[in-house]
Amino acid sequence: MENENRPIHTPVDEAGTRQRLITELMSSDAWLRALVDESPVGISISLDGVTLYANRACLRLFGYNDLSEIIGTSQLTRVAPESSETVAGYILNRARGDAAPASYEITGLRKDGVPIPLYVEVTRISLMEVPVSVAFFADFSEKKKIEGALRASEYRFRSLVESIDNFISEVDVSGRCTYASPKIYDLIGYSPEEVLGKSPFDFMEPAEAQRVSKVFLLSVQKEEPFNSLEHTLRHRNGTPVIAEVSGRPFFDGNGKLLGYRTISRDITMRKQVEEALIAAEKKYRDIVENAVEGIFQTMPDGRVLDANPAMAGILGYESVRELKETIRDIGLQIYQDPGMRAEHLRSLEGQVFGRVEIQVRRKDGTAGWLFVNTRVVRDGEGKTLYYEGFAKDITERKCLEEKLRKAKEDLEARVAERTEELNRRSAKLEDLNVTLRTILDQRDQVGKLLEQQVLASINQLVKPLLHTLRKTRTAAERESLLNMIEASLDEVVLPFTSQLTGEKVRLTQSELQIANCIRQGMRSKEIASLLKLSKGTIDFHRNNIRRKLGIKDRKTSLRTHLILTGQ
Repeated sequence: MENENRPIHTPVDEAGTRQRLITELMSSDAWLRALVDESPVGISISLDGVTLYANRACLRLFGYNDLSEIIGTSQLTRVAPESSETVAGYILNRARGDAAPASYEITGLRKDGVPIPLYVEVTRISLMEVPVSVAFFADFSEKKKIEGALRASEYRFRSLVESIDNFISEVDVSGRCTYASPKIYDLIGYSPEEVLGKSPFDFMEPAEAQRVSKVFLLSVQKEEPFNSLEHTLRHRNGTPVIAEVSGRPFFDGNGKLLGYRTISRDITMRKQVEEALIAAEKKYRDIVENAVEGIFQTMPDGRVLDANPAMAGILGYESVRELKETIRDIGLQIYQDPGMRAEHLRSLEGQVFGRVEIQVRRKDGTAGWLFVNTRVVRDGEGKTLYYEGFAKDITERKCLEEKLRKAKEDLEARVAERTEELNRRSAKLEDLNVTLRTILDQRDQVGKLLEQQVLASINQLVKPLLHTLRKTRTAAERESLLNMIEASLDEVVLPFTSQLTGEKVRLTQSELQIANCIRQGMRSKEIASLLKLSKGTIDFHRNNIRRKLGIKDRKTSLRTHLILTGQ
């Protein structure tokens, strides 16, 4: 210790200085004491757990200011309760000469009671032929903090990996799994332990495994990532599982490719939905393509966004493509009245649907009519994106409506003419009716006069003869009286038959009988039954009567004529 403060001489030459230093070190332990005292590692010497020496670093580590504070004290006073039993066991084993760990981690206890994590290495040396323990202490506080942070980070990311819905894995360059998250069970029904050391190709059908492995090995050769690789796995229960995997390569410190970290997700449901959507789209596309009505989508500026073949055909185009390429503004090129489209669009403002009949111009220039049902498609802000709807060709209906309109007008004109004619005939008939009433009134008067004449003639001519006849006894007188009575009766009925047997109309006895029956309203069949003649005979006589009366070629009723003329 007396050489502790001996000054070091300034070297004159390098070789001489080295030799003097070696000599000094060999002859004195001052350098060794200085080395131990100034070491950044805490060092203590103890005998059976009692402290004999501690360097400055050891004092600072446990929070002491002077060596005298710990000389002669038990090392267990600087050990936390949770490590005290362990350290006491090690001290006892060394005192007995039994084996004890050369290094270990414990929780130390500072003077102020604050625990500190320590890494301890112990070696046995002989001091004055007495075995003592030399302990080296390293503060693990920072290391423990780092380890704690690493554990927390590892736990956080492991929890994230294990809680995510997708399957996370690590594979080497051959595809063998070195890590598998628990989601592998949800994906294919195997636990992580069951897939470790296996490749995903082991869970595929041979053809699928060959296809996917080629893609994977190509990425390995290029040391490139792969994205959204679709493949079909075989579930534990035998059902197929469609998955999508993306992988990123990872390397060691020297840039050597170690493997891939991958993330996989089950897209079976999505693929089924996609297939269903494709099938539904095909189904409805077939319906649209084969629909007899026109279906369209148009832009606000008048361009044709899409249409079905029927729409193109209605407008006279060979295909939808030709329609879309040809039409740049349907208002100007399709509508007969360009302003009609603007008016139609204005009517749709604030509405969703609109119906209208429009006259259109076909490709060949001919006109046609469409019934259009239009729907406005808007974005979330209410801005119009496009129009879509159905169009039905009503040209034929419009032609029929036009024909019906003209027919109606013609009919109304004819009805008006007929009404006018009927009015004229009605007026004429009214005149005839007045004349007929006059004639009938005259006839009634003539009838009454004739009745009076007949009664007077019978009273004057017939009754006296009948009175005389009752008194006559001889046949000759009776015959003479009867002839007189017959002649008187002829004279009585002469006014009734004079016109029919006059100079102008001479009817036979049969025709007179038939004329009287007709005047009474009897039909030909009834007359034939009464007179025991055929209907043809009656019709023959009727024609003769019409001819003799001069009305054969006229539509005048024979009965009416007989009544009006008194014949």
